[in-house]
Amino acid sequence: MKHCAVGTVVAMLSAVCFATASEPLATGEYGTDDGMGTLVISSGSSGKQAFRLTAQGVNGHRCGFSGTIENGIGRVDLGTPDEPLICAVSFERAGNALSVGLSVDETKWEQCRRRMCGARAGFEGSYFLLPAPCTASARGETRAHFLHAFRAGDYQQAAEVFERLQTQCARFLDWFERDQVHNNLAMALHRLNLDSECLRELSKTEAASAGNELKLREHFVGAPFDFERYLPVARTTWKVQRACGGSNS
Repeated sequence: MKHCAVGTVVAMLSAVCFATASEPLATGEYGTDDGMGTLVISSGSSGKQAFRLTAQGVNGHRCGFSGTIENGIGRVDLGTPDEPLICAVSFERAGNALSVGLSVDETKWEQCRRRMCGARAGFEGSYFLLPAPCTASARGETRAHFLHAFRAGDYQQAAEVFERLQTQCARFLDWFERDQVHNNLAMALHRLNLDSECLRELSKTEAASAGNELKLREHFVGAPFDFERYLPVARTTWKVQRACGGSNS
């Protein structure tokens, strides 16, 4: 009887482990630290889930693909009827994140990666389920809320909107959006006659670190697309910096 009882317990534990391994991944929007990548997992059918992943690299290079997930493996169809190509993406639970990458068993690794990403971009890494205020749509609403308050002359509310965004979501913002937020918050602080706080906020930007356009260009050597994209943000930083009593040289 004891042998049978142990066997029953082992069988039950095995069933539990199997069920856990097969549990679907949590649906929602995921992001990486520093805003490099975004992963959206949604409900599917026939025991599968759907996913969409985008990731930003250097100089305008990016990754972008979608597919289905079953038992922790994503399947991405990148082929044609004449040349089929199914690439396998692994989704492994790692603490409170998902570790995402091309499956170690992927025999077409190089071919798959070229189809999924530009030469200077990658998507591998840890993706965290985003808090509700940090999703792309929520951040869009936050920007609209800031703009409405700023235009209405309610600079205190405008400042609080972006201070709250920084507190809740700073780790998930990419370098470009992060500096846009610094600029806008600094403008609100200037209108509140808090110029020392304005300058402190701007000091956190890439533009303030560079100081001027020539040095900023040196910072972006090898990435002219990123430089041209960021330059209007940098010019705003320097303009607000001067308004707050600072200078850029």
